[in-house]
Amino acid sequence: QDILREYNGRATIIITALHELFGHGSGKLFERNEDGSFNFDKEKTVDILTGGKVTSWYEPKQSYDSIFGDLAVPFEECRAYAVAYVISCD
Repeated sequence: QDILREYNGRATIIITALHELFGHGSGKLFERNEDGSFNFDKEKTVDILTGGKVTSWYEPKQSYDSIFGDLAVPFEECRAYAVAYVISCD
């Protein structure tokens, strides 16, 4: 109980900072621009899930919100919390 009381406030501040800064502030949306160019290097960017090239991206006028609709906010919050909790272990 003493350890919990001593560190709970500081841990909450750290988790909140990680949630906001790294959870919401990280990640890049791969997009194809209206002129056909991309906002990333298609030849050098590696898909971290497959180890291959990136094979999907947002088309012009698409956005995270337009694709995921009502689930966009819950997905974003879930990602931010997950990033915060994983980083906080380090």
